[in-house]
Amino acid sequence: MFGECAAVASSSQRYKNLAFLSSIMNPAKTRKTKTGRSKRTKQKAKARSARKRSVSGSVKKSGGLEPIQLLDFNAVVVTSKSGPVVNGCTVSWITRLSFDPPMVGIALANERFTRNVIVESGKFAVNILDKKDWEIAKYYGTVSGKKIDKSKKYPYEVTLHGNPVLKKAIAYLECEVVDRYQTGDHTFFVAEVVNQVNLRKGTPLTRQDLRKKGI
Repeated sequence: MFGECAAVASSSQRYKNLAFLSSIMNPAKTRKTKTGRSKRTKQKAKARSARKRSVSGSVKKSGGLEPIQLLDFNAVVVTSKSGPVVNGCTVSWITRLSFDPPMVGIALANERFTRNVIVESGKFAVNILDKKDWEIAKYYGTVSGKKIDKSKKYPYEVTLHGNPVLKKAIAYLECEVVDRYQTGDHTFFVAEVVNQVNLRKGTPLTRQDLRKKGI
């Protein structure tokens, strides 16, 4: 056993000695390798700088908005109820995830009070508003439920699934959370739609509609 270890150590030392001798006999090759690495590092730095300049140029051409901000999302009010606590907030980061079963995903800032209510209840409602009711979205997006009971401002009803739904909504989805992920400064909820109802005709409010109102 000890003989094997000694053999391994001797072999290891041999390789080190050979590498050392090689560096002495071929100093140009060693310098070339280091120079090559340095060039690659500089090239990567230049590429990153070029990408930043490209994005910066795009932002200027888009009126000061980042390209990602030009994507048009629905602006909805997400509401949830946990025990006696009812709260909601305006959300524009919402997407459909699956046809069968029907699933959606929403992203809420980690400091949002509604985010904590959803974590506790495990469910929420997506209230789709008409574009003429943009003031409701403004209220739910600018007032914090940590300080004010927002549920008193606009009337709502609690469904059989236990979700508060705004009476002004033109349609709504009721969702049960199946998973959640930490995505930077937001929490992304993956939820299955267990009920969806059309209440009246209307034109769904979008994030662009709110931006036009200066929100």
